[in-house]
Amino acid sequence: MIAAHALVFLCAVVCGCAAVPAPTPAFTYEPLPAMPEEIGVSGYSAGVVEGQLVVVGGNNFPSAPPWAGGERQHYDTIRWLDLERRTWRSGATPFPIKVSYAAAGTLGGALIITGGATPAGLSARTFALWGNEANTTLRELSPLPVALSHAGSVVIGERVYIVGGLLANGESTDRGWSGKLNASRDAMEWAELPPLPGPARHLAVVGTDGTRLFVFSGMRSRRSPSGSVTLEKPYLRDAYVLELGSGDRGVWCPLPDLPTPVAAAPGPAAYLPSLSTFFIFGGLAGDDVGLPLDNYPPFTTAIQTYAVRETAWHRRETALPVAHSRVTASLVPWREGFILFAGEIAPGKRSNQGVFIRVGVSK
Repeated sequence: MIAAHALVFLCAVVCGCAAVPAPTPAFTYEPLPAMPEEIGVSGYSAGVVEGQLVVVGGNNFPSAPPWAGGERQHYDTIRWLDLERRTWRSGATPFPIKVSYAAAGTLGGALIITGGATPAGLSARTFALWGNEANTTLRELSPLPVALSHAGSVVIGERVYIVGGLLANGESTDRGWSGKLNASRDAMEWAELPPLPGPARHLAVVGTDGTRLFVFSGMRSRRSPSGSVTLEKPYLRDAYVLELGSGDRGVWCPLPDLPTPVAAAPGPAAYLPSLSTFFIFGGLAGDDVGLPLDNYPPFTTAIQTYAVRETAWHRRETALPVAHSRVTASLVPWREGFILFAGEIAPGKRSNQGVFIRVGVSK
């Protein structure tokens, strides 16, 4: 166990670096082919497997928005985007369950999908997927210890890390796990992380600089003694980093608060090693009380950046084109950029559009 004075010193090292001028990032946006479906999905799982983008599940409201009586549809479709030919194909094999808002990450050449929301409720089941659209292999692995959805997830080294999420009773959780695929790729070895400091949360944005786990923002649902669940607004602005290798499970250290909340922003957060900087595209602040759901304004087009060496946030207004502002979408690293597609573009509305984002430095 780490002594209190050692923990204070460790967190001071994490958050006490000297300030340096922040480089000015430059973004370019390259359109990707639209998904085959006219109505897109949000809450899907995605990753690059054998050079193709694979997209699993997701949900939408095909007939009408929820406030007009529309019913949410979850899907078991597996879609493949050939990133060289830029063509979509539907896989011959469906996913074993219809699922949305699962935790996911590419590990050992396979896309690991854990938990999520299904028509029957929340799931703890874990699957590994690899292959291609013509020859897809699916294998069920050891389940997560708790059924949950809307968790943040990211791969660091040989482990997938899962933080926060919604529990079956509707409350947010502060728990987290790391999972390692065994050598035969037929089981996951789960280990619980120390509880996340601060409020429990779901739809947080997580990320990694390659060695540490970062958690930004999120939203919190609480259950009252009477059983009712309340989503607190505005959403959360706090941030933390888990120093892996500090003790047997790691040590959480606080980071500076974000300028504004970024709950449900595409994730994992984009990280550019050459700038030692995270980029968070859009997100929700929870300041929309009273806005009409059927005539909702576009989501924010701000990009918030966290400079790790400077330990400082910067918010760039209108940096993200309106067409690419969305939430509950995946941000998949590929080559020198990030793939962003589909997701929610307004309450009850999904996009089928995609874009490849390159991040550089302004000259």
